[in-house]
Amino acid sequence: MSTILKTIGIIVLATLLAACEDNGSVEQAGENIDNALERAGESLEEAGENTLEALEDAGEATADALEDAGESIQRGFEQAGEKLEEAAEDADDNDDASHQ
Repeated sequence: MSTILKTIGIIVLATLLAACEDNGSVEQAGENIDNALERAGESLEEAGENTLEALEDAGEATADALEDAGESIQRGFEQAGEKLEEAAEDADDNDDASHQ
């Protein structure tokens, strides 16, 4: 944010200097300042929009990554459950065979 404020300050000072060098009227200098501030405001608005868009994109990417991770964890639990069931069946079969 301080970079943006510095940029606005530089634009205003440059405009004032340009107005003084041209020996223009105070009115012209005021118009130059107004134009510089308007451009700076537009730049700030654009920067804000770009930041918002980047945050939205990052949020969507994070949501997608979390969804993928959740699905992967679920698959892992399902596979572990299947292996436990197989191991229990094998143990039961071995127990039945040893009692015969």
